[in-house]
Amino acid sequence: MRKKRDTIKLVFFDMDGVLLDTVSSWRYIHEHFGTTNERSIMPYLRGDIDYLEFMRRDVSLWKKNGKSGIVLIYGA
Repeated sequence: MRKKRDTIKLVFFDMDGVLLDTVSSWRYIHEHFGTTNERSIMPYLRGDIDYLEFMRRDVSLWKKNGKSGIVLIYGA
């Protein structure tokens, strides 16, 4: 018999730090997943990769860490 689950009504992400007092929301997420983006930060800052590629690399690190259900949506 399946248990009834509450319906999630809202999910929000404060990626620019307006709502939560943290140094970096990206760092916070990396800490949660036990990852770091040290290998991507310098190529991004030098302009070798764009922001979309920087995000793709971050998400791929989270997925490699065994976390599933993470989807990068273009334009979101």
